[in-house]
Amino acid sequence: MTKLEEEYHHLSLWYFVSFIFGIIFFFYSNDNYSSYSLLVVLFCLTILVKLFHKKDLFWFFIAICLLTFCSGVFIGHLRVSNIHTNPIDKIIISELSGKIEQVKPTLRGTQIILQDVHLGNNTKLNIIRVNVASKLVADVKHGDTVQLKAKLFPLQQS
Repeated sequence: MTKLEEEYHHLSLWYFVSFIFGIIFFFYSNDNYSSYSLLVVLFCLTILVKLFHKKDLFWFFIAICLLTFCSGVFIGHLRVSNIHTNPIDKIIISELSGKIEQVKPTLRGTQIILQDVHLGNNTKLNIIRVNVASKLVADVKHGDTVQLKAKLFPLQQS
């Protein structure tokens, strides 16, 4: 009996690891993959897995690892392609309201993270960070809805 056969019940951990490496590979590679090419690769690997299913454990293990790796790349691509953000491109001074997601003390006051933000001109933003004086937010907590006038800046380019 080979070492691979002895460890048969622990091989699923390696499938999870290869899936995570697929996601990491997608985010660290500069290539732009198309959804169709990734689906074709996944389909071909699925056929390969089916061919090796009961013939050779080593090649079956390799095929499953490749399949889960490519699945990770596909999921990363799918997740990124479904994100639609509209960052602000100029300074906005407006009345706004939003639900508090997080309150963080800083050296110069308090930072609150708001979600589901509505500006005075009927513009919606997903998430923003607002720095305020600590005494103004002494009684607020996660989940509260606040209304304030703020000056919003575009994200800095790094």
